Amino acid sequence: MTDPIVDEVRKVRDEHSKKFDYDISRIVSDYQENHSEYKLRLQQSRGEVEAA
Repeated sequence: MTDPIVDEVRKVRDEHSKKFDYDISRIVSDYQENHSEYKLRLQQSRGEVEAA
């Protein structure tokens, strides 16, 4: 039995990996960059930092 949520996560992860030719260094760098951007948006929404 398959779980549709797990299938969707795997599909998205595979699509993301394809963008970087499955190069783990590039994939991790992209995730880290996105994490940094998300963290800043979260801090801004909490009023911890001023919006640019």
